[in-house]
Amino acid sequence: MLDLLVSPAQWAYFDNWYNFISPTIFLAFGACFIFVGLLPISCIKNKITITLFIINVCLGLILAAVVYVHNQSAKEYFKESHYVSAMTRTYSFQLFSKRYYAYDDVDTLRYISDPSTPLAIKSVYKATQVKEPITYLGKDDGYVYIKMHNQKLKFGKDICRKVNGNVAYMTGYRFDMRSAGFSKIGFLKLPNYFRDKLEIPAKLWNTKAPQKVINNYDRPGLVGHWITDSCK
Repeated sequence: MLDLLVSPAQWAYFDNWYNFISPTIFLAFGACFIFVGLLPISCIKNKITITLFIINVCLGLILAAVVYVHNQSAKEYFKESHYVSAMTRTYSFQLFSKRYYAYDDVDTLRYISDPSTPLAIKSVYKATQVKEPITYLGKDDGYVYIKMHNQKLKFGKDICRKVNGNVAYMTGYRFDMRSAGFSKIGFLKLPNYFRDKLEIPAKLWNTKAPQKVINNYDRPGLVGHWITDSCK
């Protein structure tokens, strides 16, 4: 099935339409319907008030049709914009306002490896799977330990996948912005790789980690180009 991606110009238009233009139109129509269509016919029922009421009802139907058409063309925007956060954009939209994310929010998410977020915003980011060899140091009751770029790291077993072969890998994603136009509307470039899974050779899985590694591992934000998001 072909994905219908949203362009930067379309994204900016939908941001503006759903947060500023359409609410203004609905408020204006609501006021018009109440004061020009509903109240007059409630007080005096004659040919003029009936005509005004019918005109307002027709305008309401036309407005509903316009909104329906916009909603159909904006399905992908709605689906993807749900995942936009301080990890991927400098600001968010609320009704009649644009709110910039606090620096603390951006900084908190900077070293969190959550590839599901940019994966869901596929109009903005093109995902490429990446992997890099690592050294598997072993495991204890709850965690596994690896060595990567001379850093000893600790991870939960839930992100591990047992595989055939002799080499362990860290797997993940690189995200490239599809168009520079998205930077102009606040989206962030994601220069680092997002860690997803650790692939551990099945025949090495039961290796016990040395106690000196368990007691003394590293807690870096980045390892090479990787957001490892290792256990603290």
